Amino acid sequence: MKTSYDRATNGRSAYLRELLEYVYHTTNINYENNESVKGVSKGSSIFGSCPFDKRKSMGTYCERFRELFEYSLLNDEFEFAPSQKKNTKLRTDAILINIEKYLTRIGVDFSEYFGIKINREKWRWVLYEAMILYLLPAIFFVEYKDRNNDNYEFDDIHLQIQAAVMGIQTLIDRELFFICKDSNITKVYDSRYSKQACNYKLPIAISPMEPPRIVEWENIAVNINCDYEESYYTEEEEHQEKLLDGFKRVDKLKEKTTEISVIPDNNSAFTVFISSMSYEPKKNLTNDIEYYTYIDDSDEEKLIKQYKTNTQLKDDIKKNGKKDISAMFKANENAYYLSIANNIQGALERISKIDMQLFIKKGIDISKYKDVLGLFSAEADEIVAFYIKKYGEEPCRLMVKNKLIELISIFSKQLEATSEQLTDKYKTLLDDSWRDEHKEAIDEYLSTAISLSPSVKKVHPELTTFERLKKAVKKYYDSL
Repeated sequence: MKTSYDRATNGRSAYLRELLEYVYHTTNINYENNESVKGVSKGSSIFGSCPFDKRKSMGTYCERFRELFEYSLLNDEFEFAPSQKKNTKLRTDAILINIEKYLTRIGVDFSEYFGIKINREKWRWVLYEAMILYLLPAIFFVEYKDRNNDNYEFDDIHLQIQAAVMGIQTLIDRELFFICKDSNITKVYDSRYSKQACNYKLPIAISPMEPPRIVEWENIAVNINCDYEESYYTEEEEHQEKLLDGFKRVDKLKEKTTEISVIPDNNSAFTVFISSMSYEPKKNLTNDIEYYTYIDDSDEEKLIKQYKTNTQLKDDIKKNGKKDISAMFKANENAYYLSIANNIQGALERISKIDMQLFIKKGIDISKYKDVLGLFSAEADEIVAFYIKKYGEEPCRLMVKNKLIELISIFSKQLEATSEQLTDKYKTLLDDSWRDEHKEAIDEYLSTAISLSPSVKKVHPELTTFERLKKAVKKYYDSL
């Protein structure tokens, strides 16, 4: 366990405030689950109404926060905008990252797991257990001997939090194998019975069923690391290339024999996505299948009369299984390609809001660069603040522009490579009315996409990325 940081106060309210601000970027969050309201909202916040005065009422508020974390961690419909600023909505994946950051802050050590690919579904359950079994009870727990006291808001709970950190560390270490072990099995249930009724499973090979070939589409993003030096393109006028451009003279007397670059432990990394794409059922369409069904085994003699051999029984189960597995293929395919189309549409909507003057004119207020980065990242404020502090305002402008160019370039190349395959899938799987609406949205981008003058391209060759994107989008549009 890492040593916890120094705190101004160890009170219950202070810990809860810090937790909420790290995870949801505000304490002004409420969760309701009743007939009239279901979900998160601002106003009438749980934190603001929690008085920390009576042991019994604190138990009630602990339960309300448990429901909030359950909804935001385990329900992919969760969506919350912590501020009035547009395009800063938090979703489940952001909450997972924010909880990791907070647990690191209070002493949980994740360093052993850096670089390990984890199973998202299992990981969010582990973090959910960490919150409801350890952290929230630590904040709200009152010892029995103090049960008749009032006003617990400023109780020093440092030792309770440290005990929770130790419990969470043990939980994570124990679950590591299961967190990192990716499942290679897709479960399909017999449509004739409820899941609860199924009492047998039968492995079914997927290859004879001719699963659909998937058009690969990656969730495009760039990484921004805010704790060590990043290189950036320096904007300058066109100049004649010299023979030794790019070389750096070395002073042999000062040259070190060995130089090792180490990323600091406190590295803070942000992932900036071109657009959200949370639905990725590719593995479901290529994994081995376990088919769950119901077999009435209460009368073995009757079963033997009905099916004389094991092969007969399996063949009968597989006959219906193929129908259900084919239906699973279709449902996953449809959802997958709809998700890709929404990803493309969302990316183009964001790109269309970029003011090209930010790349061409000098001296534009730094807040404009923060706003444009905010189209793609909820952490734009933190990224820009780091860049300014580390490098200054002008390098910050260049670094933001570089990241946007990189992001758009990757997106453009992927669209170029897959547009015809994707549109063929759309035509096979999705209805005409949906395609017409999608095509209209793509045309809206094309109508606003600008062409660069030769003089602008000469001074800013990196902006040809936008022209390449326009060509890729036009090809995609023509194929729809």
